[in-house]
Amino acid sequence: MKSALKAAVLYFLVVFGAGFALGALRVLWLVPQIGSRAAELLEMPVMATAMFFAARHLVRRLALAPALRVRLAMGFAALALMLAAEFALVLPLRGISLEQYLRTLDPVTGALYYALLGIYALLPSMMQGQRWYSLHATAWGSAALAVVILGLGYAAFAGDLERATRRVAHGSRIATTACGSIEYAEMGEGPALLLVHGAGGGFDQGIEFGGELARRGYRVIAMSRFGYLRTPLPPDATPQAQADAHACLLDALGIERAAVAGISAGAPSSLQFAIRHPGRTRALFLLVPLAYRPTEAAPGDPRESGLLGRFMLQHAVNSDFLYWLALRVAPGLVARTILGTPPGALAEASTEEQERAALMMKHIMPLRLRHAGLSNDARVAQTLAPYPLEQIAAPTLVISVADDLYGTFETAGYTASQIRGARFIGYQRGGHVALGHHDAILDELVSFLSGAASFAVAAR
Repeated sequence: MKSALKAAVLYFLVVFGAGFALGALRVLWLVPQIGSRAAELLEMPVMATAMFFAARHLVRRLALAPALRVRLAMGFAALALMLAAEFALVLPLRGISLEQYLRTLDPVTGALYYALLGIYALLPSMMQGQRWYSLHATAWGSAALAVVILGLGYAAFAGDLERATRRVAHGSRIATTACGSIEYAEMGEGPALLLVHGAGGGFDQGIEFGGELARRGYRVIAMSRFGYLRTPLPPDATPQAQADAHACLLDALGIERAAVAGISAGAPSSLQFAIRHPGRTRALFLLVPLAYRPTEAAPGDPRESGLLGRFMLQHAVNSDFLYWLALRVAPGLVARTILGTPPGALAEASTEEQERAALMMKHIMPLRLRHAGLSNDARVAQTLAPYPLEQIAAPTLVISVADDLYGTFETAGYTASQIRGARFIGYQRGGHVALGHHDAILDELVSFLSGAASFAVAAR
């Protein structure tokens, strides 16, 4: 039994050392790039390989007795040492309690990690013969496991896609206007506020943002822009044509004047509405706006984020399955490339804000009903040109965030500087979804709209 304990100590030291080294690489290199869940999932096969070779080498090198009780003693003693090191050493170094650790444990990687520890304890007992790990057995076992995982995964995907499709099938209406059919939803009573959603959105995105505004005394109209959900994509889908469609929707609803809120990729048509229909624009609000600025793209733009970023933006947003898989496996990558938000900012956000970001990522599905709009937004983004912003007379508020990976902080500042009397508010951290500032932004918007009739800002 002494030999089993010696083997257990050596087994623990080798695997713990490998885990410590891989953990450092994961935290310092992978997590900032793709988020903690994807990084941990990538680390696990490497750790499993290290466990396998450590168990095989030590069992053979120490000529450990083949008796099952001896091998189990080695494995479970090593497991006890691993858990003791995890809870008595690693957690204090991370500055968290056991209760905090259990509360924040990722449900996916946490379950896989402890399953891997179970395998770790059993591996020495599996080293009974020389051929149990033969290539043929390994290949067939891996193939069977892959089939099971893919089957379960596809079933989960199909269920999530069906629920997403049902979610957007209700709660909206179709207005027949002079500019064609336009999907919209309304809530609240009071002064009219037209919410123009960003890329990957639809009326549902506007309703999610505008719910609090409706409760604060505004009639919120959330529409689906060209190519999103049930609003068709016309031959002319320029921001100018979309701005005229905004006016057509207001006509159909009997609204003469409205405040307009353009979020992200909803900014071009919102700006064009204020330019082309000045008498109907009570106020203009732009949040993290996609807009022209006379400089090159910011270095942190997700469109310049390497192979994974290009894959996400070029392929994952064209496939519900690829997007769903990325969201399940690498939510940090989705946050970076699709939400334009640093994974670190997401990890540091409050639970409430993390849930808001997770809901935004989840509600981009179903992508098949938004694909035409997303493609059109990509064309608009690539062909942005200067607008005559000096013609905008409506009170204007522009808000952005410095670490927005889409680079809207610079575009927002430039846009505000070109509109007479516009006010610009900039936050330093929070990404494209303004993590940590949601309530403050709503308060600023309500205050701005309340005083829009006499809004004035001292010249900067």
